Order: sequence, then C-alpha cells, then structure tokens
Amino acid sequence: MDIAETTKRRDLASRPVPVLARLPRPVYARAEQMQRKAATVAHAHDWVQFSYASRGVLQVQTHQGLFIAPPQWAILIPPHCVHSVVNAPHTEIRSLYIETGAMPDLGTDCVVLEVSDLLREMIRHFATLPVEYAQEGAEGRFVQALLDQIHAAPPAALRLPWPEDERLRAWCRHLLDVPEAPLQLGA
Repeated sequence: MDIAETTKRRDLASRPVPVLARLPRPVYARAEQMQRKAATVAHAHDWVQFSYASRGVLQVQTHQGLFIAPPQWAILIPPHCVHSVVNAPHTEIRSLYIETGAMPDLGTDCVVLEVSDLLREMIRHFATLPVEYAQEGAEGRFVQALLDQIHAAPPAALRLPWPEDERLRAWCRHLLDVPEAPLQLGA
C-alpha cells in the first residue's frame, strides 16, 4: 500500500513536520495545541518519535497499519518508519523525539504504549524544560528516568493492520478518505 494514498484527506488542516538536521539533546520535546483536525504528510525521522496526546486522539498511519492513541496511550514510532499523523479536533500533543541510541532495538513498526499517571506527569514536566537542558545533574537524571518509564510502559493492542486483500484495502482507503460517503461494494 502506498502510504501517500492513505494520507489524502479532504477538509484537513496541514500540520507542519519540523525540520531538524539533528536533535539538540538526546530527548527533544515538541508541544502543539490543535484546534482543528489536522494531518502531517507522510515522512520519516532519523530518531525515535514518542507521540502522546494529553487531550484528544492521535492516529498514526504506516505501511503496516493504523495506530490509535487516546490520552491514556502514546505511539512509539521507530526511526526511518514512514508515517503520517492525524489528530482529532482540540488535541494537545506532546511529542518526544529521542536519539536512537537512547532507545535501541525498537523493531521496524510502531507500538502503542500505555501511559501511566507518572509517565504523563513526567512528559508534562519535560515539556517545561529548556530545549538545551543540562545533561548532567538533576535534569539529565530526570531525562534518564523519563526514558526508563517509556521503556517500561506496557504495549496496548490499539493497532489495525492493513488487509492483505487489495479490494478490502481499497475499501479501507475509501473509508479513510471519505468517511461520510456511501460505500459501493462491488467487484
């Protein structure tokens, strides 16, 4: 399946993908408040992306399927995984970009992780730190504890793999592109 086909959306605002040559620190936070439903174009990063919505719902699409995360969950996206992100209206996003060395052995596809109360509050606190936080001392130890909590987060079964059958895949693409349109189930 061509992921570009699954990201053609009508009536969606476009969310820009940040252009970073490299991360300023091993973990970098990006916070957004999205009032409208919006989507990014299909893209990939050289680092791990941990996408979390403290309010609203995120949907990540890859070649393998759809991954959905309401506020109790986050989506861990491995480096070089081509993906697009769609958010529901009134979504508060807290994404963490993590150097690959800090989270090795992730595999090649996304994973939905449970976000505990502790992890949620750590993400909120991390978003208040300066971009170039001190890597030594209390801030560095905090970042390591944050990474430990992400490593320990249990996976959730919030994934919908793309069907193998091309006709069914086309039907699913149609549902994503025009969810309000009637379906024509033909040959």
